Amino acid sequence: MRLGPVLFGWLLFIQPLVAQSVTKNLVYAIRGEADTLRYDLYLPAPRVARADAAGWPTPLVIFAHGGAFSEGRRNDSPVVDFARGLSERGIAVACISYRLTLKGTGMGCDVPAARKRTAIANGAQDLLAAVEYLLGKGLPAGCSKSSVLIGGTSAGAEAALHAAYRMRHVLPESLSSALDGVISFAGALEAPVPQQGTYPALLAVHGTCDAVVPYGEANHRFCPDSPDDLVLVGGGGLHGCLAEVGAPAALLSLTGAGHEVASKSLTDPAVQDRVADFVRTVSRRHPNARPPGSPAIELSTLPRHLTAAHPGLLTLGQVAPNAGTRRAKRPPPAAHRPGVPTFAC
Repeated sequence: MRLGPVLFGWLLFIQPLVAQSVTKNLVYAIRGEADTLRYDLYLPAPRVARADAAGWPTPLVIFAHGGAFSEGRRNDSPVVDFARGLSERGIAVACISYRLTLKGTGMGCDVPAARKRTAIANGAQDLLAAVEYLLGKGLPAGCSKSSVLIGGTSAGAEAALHAAYRMRHVLPESLSSALDGVISFAGALEAPVPQQGTYPALLAVHGTCDAVVPYGEANHRFCPDSPDDLVLVGGGGLHGCLAEVGAPAALLSLTGAGHEVASKSLTDPAVQDRVADFVRTVSRRHPNARPPGSPAIELSTLPRHLTAAHPGLLTLGQVAPNAGTRRAKRPPPAAHRPGVPTFAC
Protein backbone atom coordinates (compact mmCIF):
# COMPACT_ATOMS: atom_id res chain seq x y z
CA MET A 1 0.00 0.00 0.00
CA ARG A 2 2.87 2.38 0.70
CA LEU A 3 3.91 2.14 -2.95
CA GLY A 4 0.80 4.02 -4.06
CA PRO A 5 2.08 7.61 -3.57
CA VAL A 6 5.48 6.66 -4.97
CA LEU A 7 3.94 5.10 -8.06
CA PHE A 8 1.62 8.07 -8.50
CA GLY A 9 4.57 10.47 -8.32
CA TRP A 10 6.51 8.39 -10.81
CA LEU A 11 3.59 8.46 -13.23
CA LEU A 12 3.43 12.23 -12.92
CA PHE A 13 7.13 12.41 -13.73
CA ILE A 14 6.90 10.36 -16.94
CA GLN A 15 3.57 11.77 -18.06
CA PRO A 16 5.03 14.54 -20.28
CA LEU A 17 6.99 11.91 -22.18
CA VAL A 18 4.10 9.56 -22.94
CA ALA A 19 1.69 12.42 -23.67
CA GLN A 20 3.54 13.28 -26.86
CA SER A 21 2.00 12.29 -30.16
CA VAL A 22 4.28 10.23 -32.42
CA THR A 23 2.94 9.08 -35.78
CA LYS A 24 5.26 6.80 -37.73
CA ASN A 25 5.76 5.56 -41.29
CA LEU A 26 3.99 8.40 -43.07
CA VAL A 27 4.83 8.81 -46.78
CA TYR A 28 5.92 12.16 -48.20
CA ALA A 29 7.37 11.16 -51.61
CA ILE A 30 7.95 8.21 -53.93
CA ARG A 31 11.12 8.14 -56.03
CA GLY A 32 10.71 5.61 -58.86
CA GLU A 33 10.08 2.00 -57.93
CA ALA A 34 12.80 1.66 -55.32
CA ASP A 35 12.37 4.48 -52.81
CA THR A 36 9.24 5.22 -50.84
CA LEU A 37 10.30 8.09 -48.59
CA ARG A 38 8.72 8.21 -45.16
CA TYR A 39 8.74 10.34 -42.06
CA ASP A 40 7.86 10.10 -38.39
CA LEU A 41 6.06 13.09 -36.90
CA TYR A 42 6.65 14.10 -33.28
CA LEU A 43 4.10 16.56 -31.90
CA PRO A 44 4.14 18.27 -28.51
CA ALA A 45 1.50 17.32 -26.00
CA PRO A 46 -1.34 19.86 -26.37
CA ARG A 47 -0.77 21.35 -22.93
CA VAL A 48 2.99 21.72 -23.65
CA ALA A 49 2.28 23.44 -26.95
CA ARG A 50 -0.25 25.78 -25.34
CA ALA A 51 2.03 26.69 -22.43
CA ASP A 52 4.99 27.38 -24.72
CA ALA A 53 3.21 29.07 -27.61
CA ALA A 54 0.94 31.68 -26.02
CA GLY A 55 -0.97 32.01 -29.29
CA TRP A 56 1.86 31.18 -31.69
CA PRO A 57 1.58 28.25 -34.11
CA THR A 58 3.65 25.22 -33.17
CA PRO A 59 7.06 25.57 -34.91
CA LEU A 60 8.15 22.81 -37.30
CA VAL A 61 11.60 21.29 -37.86
CA ILE A 62 12.22 18.75 -40.65
CA PHE A 63 15.28 16.71 -39.71
CA ALA A 64 17.53 14.28 -41.64
CA HIS A 65 19.67 11.57 -40.05
CA GLY A 66 23.36 11.00 -40.74
CA GLY A 67 25.23 8.07 -42.24
CA ALA A 68 27.43 9.21 -45.16
CA PHE A 69 24.50 8.86 -47.60
CA SER A 70 25.02 5.10 -47.35
CA GLU A 71 23.33 4.12 -44.09
CA GLY A 72 21.43 5.50 -41.12
CA ARG A 73 17.74 5.63 -40.28
CA ARG A 74 15.23 8.23 -39.24
CA ASN A 75 14.63 6.21 -36.06
CA ASP A 76 18.27 5.98 -34.99
CA SER A 77 18.36 6.39 -31.22
CA PRO A 78 20.05 9.85 -31.07
CA VAL A 79 17.67 11.22 -33.71
CA VAL A 80 14.64 9.93 -31.80
CA ASP A 81 16.01 11.41 -28.58
CA PHE A 82 16.51 14.75 -30.30
CA ALA A 83 13.00 14.75 -31.79
CA ARG A 84 11.43 13.84 -28.46
CA GLY A 85 13.51 16.50 -26.71
CA LEU A 86 12.31 19.22 -29.04
CA SER A 87 8.70 18.09 -28.89
CA GLU A 88 8.90 18.22 -25.09
CA ARG A 89 9.94 21.86 -25.61
CA GLY A 90 6.88 22.66 -27.72
CA ILE A 91 8.28 22.06 -31.22
CA ALA A 92 7.00 19.67 -33.89
CA VAL A 93 9.66 17.53 -35.56
CA ALA A 94 9.40 15.45 -38.74
CA CYS A 95 12.27 12.96 -39.00
CA ILE A 96 12.64 11.89 -42.61
CA SER A 97 14.20 9.10 -44.59
CA TYR A 98 15.91 10.13 -47.82
CA ARG A 99 17.68 8.45 -50.71
CA LEU A 100 20.91 6.73 -49.69
CA THR A 101 22.64 7.24 -53.02
CA LEU A 102 25.98 5.88 -51.79
CA LYS A 103 24.62 2.77 -50.09
CA GLY A 104 27.34 0.14 -50.08
CA THR A 105 29.95 2.75 -51.04
CA GLY A 106 30.16 5.49 -48.42
CA MET A 107 31.99 8.79 -48.85
CA GLY A 108 35.63 7.75 -48.56
CA CYS A 109 38.49 9.42 -50.39
CA ASP A 110 38.26 6.81 -53.18
CA VAL A 111 34.70 7.88 -54.07
CA PRO A 112 34.64 10.44 -56.92
CA ALA A 113 33.56 13.91 -55.90
CA ALA A 114 30.85 13.87 -58.58
CA ARG A 115 29.15 10.92 -56.87
CA LYS A 116 29.35 12.69 -53.52
CA ARG A 117 27.78 15.81 -55.02
CA THR A 118 24.97 13.73 -56.50
CA ALA A 119 24.29 12.13 -53.13
CA ILE A 120 24.18 15.52 -51.39
CA ALA A 121 21.89 16.95 -54.08
CA ASN A 122 19.53 13.96 -53.90
CA GLY A 123 19.28 14.33 -50.13
CA ALA A 124 18.59 18.05 -50.53
CA GLN A 125 15.87 17.37 -53.11
CA ASP A 126 14.22 14.94 -50.73
CA LEU A 127 14.32 17.44 -47.87
CA LEU A 128 12.67 20.07 -50.06
CA ALA A 129 10.06 17.53 -51.13
CA ALA A 130 9.30 16.99 -47.45
CA VAL A 131 8.95 20.76 -46.99
CA GLU A 132 6.52 20.94 -49.89
CA TYR A 133 4.47 17.97 -48.72
CA LEU A 134 4.29 18.88 -45.04
CA LEU A 135 3.47 22.54 -45.55
CA GLY A 136 0.97 21.59 -48.24
CA LYS A 137 -1.05 18.85 -46.60
CA GLY A 138 0.96 16.87 -44.09
CA LEU A 139 0.53 18.87 -40.88
CA PRO A 140 -2.27 18.86 -38.33
CA ALA A 141 -4.06 22.01 -37.19
CA GLY A 142 -2.01 24.21 -34.89
CA CYS A 143 1.33 23.66 -36.62
CA SER A 144 2.95 26.54 -38.45
CA LYS A 145 2.43 26.38 -42.21
CA SER A 146 4.13 29.69 -42.91
CA SER A 147 7.52 28.98 -41.35
CA VAL A 148 9.68 25.87 -41.35
CA LEU A 149 13.25 25.01 -40.39
CA ILE A 150 15.21 22.14 -41.90
CA GLY A 151 18.20 20.43 -40.39
CA GLY A 152 20.20 17.30 -40.01
CA THR A 153 23.26 15.68 -38.60
CA SER A 154 26.45 14.87 -40.54
CA ALA A 155 25.30 13.80 -44.03
CA GLY A 156 21.78 14.96 -43.22
CA ALA A 157 23.17 18.38 -42.29
CA GLU A 158 25.07 18.53 -45.59
CA ALA A 159 21.79 17.84 -47.40
CA ALA A 160 19.99 20.51 -45.35
CA LEU A 161 22.67 23.15 -45.97
CA HIS A 162 22.70 22.38 -49.70
CA ALA A 163 18.91 22.60 -49.82
CA ALA A 164 18.83 25.93 -48.00
CA TYR A 165 21.75 27.72 -49.66
CA ARG A 166 21.92 26.13 -53.12
CA MET A 167 18.49 24.73 -54.04
CA ARG A 168 15.83 26.72 -52.26
CA HIS A 169 14.81 28.28 -55.59
CA VAL A 170 13.27 24.97 -56.76
CA LEU A 171 10.41 25.48 -54.30
CA PRO A 172 7.40 27.61 -55.18
CA GLU A 173 7.90 31.16 -53.92
CA SER A 174 5.35 30.73 -51.12
CA LEU A 175 7.28 27.74 -49.77
CA SER A 176 10.75 29.14 -50.45
CA SER A 177 9.95 32.19 -48.35
CA ALA A 178 8.69 29.94 -45.55
CA LEU A 179 12.08 28.21 -45.21
CA ASP A 180 13.38 30.37 -42.40
CA GLY A 181 16.23 28.45 -40.80
CA VAL A 182 18.78 25.62 -40.95
CA ILE A 183 20.17 23.53 -38.08
CA SER A 184 23.47 21.80 -38.80
CA PHE A 185 25.07 19.22 -36.50
CA ALA A 186 28.60 18.53 -37.79
CA GLY A 187 27.60 19.43 -41.34
CA ALA A 188 29.19 21.45 -44.12
CA LEU A 189 28.50 23.18 -47.42
CA GLU A 190 30.64 22.87 -50.52
CA ALA A 191 32.84 25.92 -51.04
CA PRO A 192 32.50 28.67 -51.95
CA VAL A 193 29.78 29.90 -49.63
CA PRO A 194 27.25 32.11 -51.50
CA GLN A 195 27.97 35.78 -50.91
CA GLN A 196 24.83 37.36 -52.34
CA GLY A 197 21.11 37.02 -51.74
CA THR A 198 19.01 36.39 -48.68
CA TYR A 199 19.63 33.37 -46.53
CA PRO A 200 17.78 31.35 -43.91
CA ALA A 201 19.14 31.76 -40.39
CA LEU A 202 21.81 29.23 -39.46
CA LEU A 203 22.52 27.41 -36.21
CA ALA A 204 25.70 25.35 -36.53
CA VAL A 205 26.80 22.86 -33.86
CA HIS A 206 30.30 21.59 -34.58
CA GLY A 207 33.33 20.11 -32.86
CA THR A 208 36.53 22.06 -33.40
CA CYS A 209 38.53 18.86 -33.98
CA ASP A 210 36.18 17.08 -36.38
CA ALA A 211 38.35 14.90 -38.65
CA VAL A 212 35.47 13.81 -40.91
CA VAL A 213 33.53 16.97 -41.73
CA PRO A 214 35.79 20.01 -41.30
CA TYR A 215 34.96 22.64 -38.71
CA GLY A 216 36.56 25.28 -40.93
CA GLU A 217 37.34 24.78 -44.63
CA ALA A 218 39.06 21.66 -45.95
CA ASN A 219 38.73 18.73 -48.29
CA HIS A 220 36.03 16.34 -47.18
CA ARG A 221 37.57 13.90 -44.67
CA PHE A 222 40.80 15.82 -45.24
CA CYS A 223 41.45 13.71 -48.32
CA PRO A 224 44.75 14.40 -50.16
CA ASP A 225 44.68 17.29 -52.61
CA SER A 226 43.67 16.25 -56.11
CA PRO A 227 41.88 17.74 -59.13
CA ASP A 228 38.79 15.93 -57.79
CA ASP A 229 38.64 17.72 -54.44
CA LEU A 230 35.34 18.21 -52.64
CA VAL A 231 36.13 21.27 -50.50
CA LEU A 232 33.68 21.79 -47.66
CA VAL A 233 33.06 24.68 -45.28
CA GLY A 234 31.92 23.45 -41.86
CA GLY A 235 30.09 25.12 -39.00
CA GLY A 236 32.90 27.42 -37.89
CA GLY A 237 33.66 28.59 -41.41
CA LEU A 238 30.00 29.00 -42.37
CA HIS A 239 29.35 31.13 -39.31
CA GLY A 240 32.23 33.40 -40.26
CA CYS A 241 31.27 33.63 -43.94
CA LEU A 242 27.60 34.40 -43.25
CA ALA A 243 28.49 36.92 -40.55
CA GLU A 244 30.68 38.75 -43.08
CA VAL A 245 27.67 39.36 -45.35
CA GLY A 246 25.33 40.20 -42.47
CA ALA A 247 23.31 36.98 -42.67
CA PRO A 248 21.86 35.66 -39.39
CA ALA A 249 24.05 32.88 -38.03
CA ALA A 250 24.72 31.37 -34.61
CA LEU A 251 27.45 28.88 -33.74
CA LEU A 252 27.88 26.40 -30.90
CA SER A 253 31.54 25.37 -30.93
CA LEU A 254 32.44 22.25 -28.95
CA THR A 255 36.09 22.74 -28.16
CA GLY A 256 38.19 19.61 -28.69
CA ALA A 257 35.25 17.52 -29.91
CA GLY A 258 35.35 15.39 -33.04
CA HIS A 259 32.66 13.96 -35.27
CA GLU A 260 30.94 12.33 -32.29
CA VAL A 261 29.11 15.65 -32.05
CA ALA A 262 26.90 14.30 -34.86
CA SER A 263 25.33 11.85 -32.43
CA LYS A 264 26.18 12.76 -28.84
CA SER A 265 25.12 16.40 -28.97
CA LEU A 266 21.67 15.41 -30.25
CA THR A 267 20.91 13.83 -26.89
CA ASP A 268 22.28 16.62 -24.69
CA PRO A 269 19.49 18.57 -22.92
CA ALA A 270 21.53 21.79 -22.96
CA VAL A 271 21.97 21.56 -26.71
CA GLN A 272 18.29 20.75 -27.14
CA ASP A 273 17.49 23.88 -25.12
CA ARG A 274 19.66 26.02 -27.41
CA VAL A 275 18.12 24.52 -30.53
CA ALA A 276 14.60 25.07 -29.19
CA ASP A 277 15.41 28.72 -28.42
CA PHE A 278 16.78 29.16 -31.93
CA VAL A 279 13.72 27.55 -33.54
CA ARG A 280 11.29 29.72 -31.59
CA THR A 281 13.22 32.90 -32.34
CA VAL A 282 13.46 32.18 -36.05
CA SER A 283 9.92 30.91 -36.60
CA ARG A 284 8.36 33.78 -34.65
CA ARG A 285 10.07 36.46 -36.72
CA HIS A 286 8.01 35.40 -39.75
CA PRO A 287 5.23 37.97 -40.19
CA ASN A 288 2.63 35.35 -41.16
CA ALA A 289 3.33 33.33 -38.00
CA ARG A 290 2.66 36.08 -35.46
CA PRO A 291 -0.59 36.19 -33.51
CA PRO A 292 -2.49 39.48 -33.92
CA GLY A 293 -0.93 42.23 -31.83
CA SER A 294 2.33 40.37 -31.15
CA PRO A 295 5.55 42.37 -31.63
CA ALA A 296 8.08 41.44 -34.27
CA ILE A 297 11.10 39.44 -33.13
CA GLU A 298 14.47 40.43 -34.53
CA LEU A 299 17.22 37.93 -35.24
CA SER A 300 19.63 40.30 -33.54
CA THR A 301 18.43 38.63 -30.34
CA LEU A 302 20.27 35.45 -31.36
CA PRO A 303 23.52 34.80 -29.50
CA ARG A 304 26.18 35.01 -32.20
CA HIS A 305 28.52 32.42 -30.77
CA LEU A 306 28.51 30.00 -27.88
CA THR A 307 31.30 27.73 -26.82
CA ALA A 308 31.49 24.69 -24.59
CA ALA A 309 34.24 22.35 -23.49
CA HIS A 310 33.82 18.78 -24.70
CA PRO A 311 32.22 16.57 -23.48
CA GLY A 312 30.52 18.77 -20.87
CA LEU A 313 27.93 20.81 -22.74
CA LEU A 314 26.03 22.11 -19.73
CA THR A 315 27.95 25.34 -19.21
CA LEU A 316 27.61 27.54 -22.26
CA GLY A 317 29.26 30.95 -22.20
CA GLN A 318 29.10 33.75 -24.72
CA VAL A 319 32.36 34.76 -26.40
CA ALA A 320 33.48 37.16 -29.09
CA PRO A 321 31.43 36.93 -32.31
CA ASN A 322 34.37 36.02 -34.53
CA ALA A 323 35.89 33.39 -32.28
CA GLY A 324 36.32 29.94 -33.75
CA THR A 325 35.77 30.84 -37.40
CA ARG A 326 39.02 29.19 -38.47
CA ARG A 327 39.06 28.34 -42.18
CA ALA A 328 42.15 26.19 -42.47
CA LYS A 329 42.70 23.92 -45.47
CA ARG A 330 44.07 21.24 -43.15
CA PRO A 331 43.76 20.31 -39.46
CA PRO A 332 45.82 22.36 -37.02
CA PRO A 333 48.55 23.41 -37.06
CA ALA A 334 47.91 25.10 -40.41
CA ALA A 335 47.60 28.52 -41.98
CA HIS A 336 44.47 30.27 -40.82
CA ARG A 337 42.76 33.62 -41.02
CA PRO A 338 44.90 36.20 -39.19
CA GLY A 339 43.64 37.04 -35.74
CA VAL A 340 41.34 34.02 -35.47
CA PRO A 341 42.34 31.29 -33.03
CA THR A 342 43.04 27.70 -34.00
CA PHE A 343 42.51 24.77 -31.65
CA ALA A 344 44.92 22.08 -30.47
CA CYS A 345 43.40 18.73 -31.47
